[in-house]
Amino acid sequence: SPPEAWRPVDVTLIASAHGGSMGVTPKLLEAGGRVIDLTSDFRLKDPGLYPAYYRTEHPRPDLLASAVYGLPERHRAEIRNARLVANPGCMAAASILALGPLVTAGLVDPQRPVVVDAKSGSSASGRDGGPASLHPERSGVMRLYAPAGHRHTAEIEQET
Repeated sequence: SPPEAWRPVDVTLIASAHGGSMGVTPKLLEAGGRVIDLTSDFRLKDPGLYPAYYRTEHPRPDLLASAVYGLPERHRAEIRNARLVANPGCMAAASILALGPLVTAGLVDPQRPVVVDAKSGSSASGRDGGPASLHPERSGVMRLYAPAGHRHTAEIEQET
């Protein structure tokens, strides 16, 4: 639909599957609205990372530079004025909040490997999880999920 149809919207929160906001976000921005994107679609500044971490080329790399990473502990002032806020992934947010101050203080060398050992609940795979995401399969056990090359790695490296 044309941008005029979107004009009454001041702020839109997008909570779709990853890849779902890439098409609608430009229309909302063109109509003058603000977007808070809960998907991974605008989190990374470098469009070259999307094929490696999300298995797709980014169709709107021009919007990546203006997207503000939505972690208020690190970007409060920028978020206040942003038209496009890219909210962080859950494991990325926890990792950045833990590692960021250590990197800033010079206690962690960002050029050396860092291991983040994080745990999440049964719902962490979202709606696309398979049998391993079902509570009877996960109850009382621990499973490795992307122990190397996790898609939030790029966010953590970008923000620390």
